Amino acid sequence: MSAQKRQQGVALIMVLMITGILGLLMLQIGLTAREHVARAQKLLDRAEATLRLQSRESAMVYSLLTEDWVSEGGERAKQNPYAAAWNFRGDPFEIDGARYRIQDVNGLFQMPQPGDTMQSFERLLEGLGIDKERAERVGQQLKAFQEYDRDVPESRRIPLQTFGELRGVVDLTQKELLAVQTAATLYPSGQFNPATASGAVLASRYQGTELDAVRSLRVSGRLDAESLGQVTEQGADEFTGFYPGPALRFDIRVEWGGIALRRESTWIVRPHEFEPLALWSRRQMDGAPEHVRAAS
Repeated sequence: MSAQKRQQGVALIMVLMITGILGLLMLQIGLTAREHVARAQKLLDRAEATLRLQSRESAMVYSLLTEDWVSEGGERAKQNPYAAAWNFRGDPFEIDGARYRIQDVNGLFQMPQPGDTMQSFERLLEGLGIDKERAERVGQQLKAFQEYDRDVPESRRIPLQTFGELRGVVDLTQKELLAVQTAATLYPSGQFNPATASGAVLASRYQGTELDAVRSLRVSGRLDAESLGQVTEQGADEFTGFYPGPALRFDIRVEWGGIALRRESTWIVRPHEFEPLALWSRRQMDGAPEHVRAAS
């Protein structure tokens, strides 16, 4: 083989190598560009989902400030899809691509304060499906966590600040902690509303035939102070109410382009007062599953 042919062969190999390298570079550039486009689309989808979450929460808050909460029917309620669909028992409903839950905080279980008895809390746990023995153990664990330590003079009784403090303190799984957080509240409400309470919360206050009678009255729409007094020993007092508010727990979930956003907030809504609206707590849970709802 002549020197000229050898040179031509080497040149051809070099051309093929350069062509292959250029092809790999072009492929890498294409893949990088595609990845950048996908990332940009996710950012755009998240921005759109955030905007939808915020706008639908604002629309719901505005409706609560301007509409009658308890009356049924009426032209304004018919024209406002939020007022037509809402309930204050935490039952889900959907409007304009968003899934809502609105829970009257007075219908939630008030978490025990330091020094309180744990009997009602233990009954709540049993209503959530936890066996009696473990419910009693969890009650004692919470009591010990909040208890004053006599051996440490400077110690003091401290109530729960967040439900997250229960992790690692009580013998409950993550799912069970979520169920407790759904049924209970740390908001310092002074009233209890049996009309908006879940079945587990009702079971923490009433037992046996009393519980069955309260449930029956609620299903038939006849639950009020008089009927409650007829079927329960304790009856209704100044700490029992039958209308929602002013503290409401909102749970809003939206999905857009594969992005799921969920926000849980507790709002204080007093339309006729100097400060008509106040935010008490808020947490955002990207893509989190919806709350477990105890049986009514």
